[in-house]
Amino acid sequence: MIMDSLCVFSDAQSAAGSAASAADSTYCLDLTGGNAAKDGHGTSIADMISGGVVYLNAQVTTVIASTGACLLHVKLMGHTTTSTFGSGNVIATLIFPEDAAAGTKKSVAVGNYNFASTERYLGVSLLPTGGTAIASGNVEVWLSTSPPDTVPLGTQST
Repeated sequence: MIMDSLCVFSDAQSAAGSAASAADSTYCLDLTGGNAAKDGHGTSIADMISGGVVYLNAQVTTVIASTGACLLHVKLMGHTTTSTFGSGNVIATLIFPEDAAAGTKKSVAVGNYNFASTERYLGVSLLPTGGTAIASGNVEVWLSTSPPDTVPLGTQST
């Protein structure tokens, strides 16, 4: 894993599902050694946050559609395992309405979160809430040192 100024969790990931079937992000960050763990480039989440702000960003890539009032909660989570992020500790949340159009962006600043010694992984949980399920829709979710309007998707290296 390369940890730089743009860490992708979900790349056009399906948001379809119900509250009983929250989806975990496609990718997660392994913070072996805690938030001060360095990657091969000498960078850590603590370095990204230190002296500045890290943003949880999300963008709808395909319209969020459901058969009734439903919201999509995009939650940045800390957890002890790479699966079931929905049962981890919530760090930040973004909320999209059921009819969010492609291109809709949301962002929230993530402060200096104090990771528990057991929280080895960062990931995202996509959780539909409300009376119905989300029938279709896709989102991209990432951490960056800039809000989404200054870091266009598609500029990161793969």
